[in-house]
Amino acid sequence: MEVEVRRGDGAAADAATDEAHARVAALAADDPGNRDYRLGLAQALVARRVPLGRAGRSDEAAAGLREAQTIYEELAAGFPEWVAVRNELSTLYRILGWQAAARGDAAAAAAFARQGVEADRALRDRFPAAPLSYSRLAESWAFLAEVRCHAGEPAGAEAAFREAVAADDRLRALPLDNPDRVRLYTFAARQWLGQFLVGRGRHAEAEAELGACAAEAERFSAAYPTESLYWATRARCYSGLGQAAYLAGREADARAWFVKAAGALRAPALEGHAAVFMSLALRVPVPGVFDPAGLTAGVARSEAGASPLNVGLAAARAGDDPTAEGHLRAAVGSAGRADSRGEALYQLAACLARRGAPAEARAAFDRAEREDALRYAADGAVRVARREAERLVRPDGGR
Repeated sequence: MEVEVRRGDGAAADAATDEAHARVAALAADDPGNRDYRLGLAQALVARRVPLGRAGRSDEAAAGLREAQTIYEELAAGFPEWVAVRNELSTLYRILGWQAAARGDAAAAAAFARQGVEADRALRDRFPAAPLSYSRLAESWAFLAEVRCHAGEPAGAEAAFREAVAADDRLRALPLDNPDRVRLYTFAARQWLGQFLVGRGRHAEAEAELGACAAEAERFSAAYPTESLYWATRARCYSGLGQAAYLAGREADARAWFVKAAGALRAPALEGHAAVFMSLALRVPVPGVFDPAGLTAGVARSEAGASPLNVGLAAARAGDDPTAEGHLRAAVGSAGRADSRGEALYQLAACLARRGAPAEARAAFDRAEREDALRYAADGAVRVARREAERLVRPDGGR
């Protein structure tokens, strides 16, 4: 049985989700031995977390996810050939992991991420010729890599990113009828690794990985021009190459790559993808690539871009440092992750230096250094922010 839940915002969608949950819960209660009903109940419990969260009933949502986890694990153990159950269980582990990370429980996040890897590795071992098993495994390794980044474990993060690349390599080696489409969710593994290497300051290695992924993204987006994921990966590769060139002191090359990233972001397939646009456009350290007024307006229109850090970055890019300072200070205070706080501190240091407050600027820069913000970076954003600040705060150089 499949539970259908209408997607969208508002009371109607929430009511539909609650109705679906009540219906399938009654079916499962009446026939507890029916595996389809139990799967439907688990699906409904996972879907219901969204309206419950909107209603402020987070404890109830968390209890529902724990119940769903129990059902999925029982079904996976009882029916090991049931691929859909294993796939959905892996997805649930990622949801639980992100929730643990959001509440600051790094140990629980890592545990759920490892469970996802083990679930997908078992699926791969059972079905070694199935493309989906490699695709799922690559995604789970990438999630574990991000968790390790945010826990300040760069060596473990790199190993996980490389496992994601290896899973995509094995997928590419299978005899596939349509390899481009089958690899839709995994070919970006080299982009993930490349952006991580930019964050580690390993520019040449990063450029090799990002260049290889960009070449594939160009080919895929030309063949499937309406597929947003190909264009988003293409833009991220160009942006990462721009960051690597900027950090290596090759600003002309950096500008050329950032201009290419801007072109990719304007592709019709990415229209409405504000989060992708804001995550890249606001972090271009080279002037003249994006219109500052357009960035400010975009942040104002976009719920996805309205974090204090993004609002502060937009104001700074527009030359409005008084406004930028207030939002960047708020970003430092509200950041839940060390990498986000570090980026905000470095950007605040640069802002204060431009405002003629060298002592405060140095204090913000030094705090980011003490907290070792670079250690937690999953991409180049923190290192680029550090370079921007260093040129103003420590022009004599540093590490």
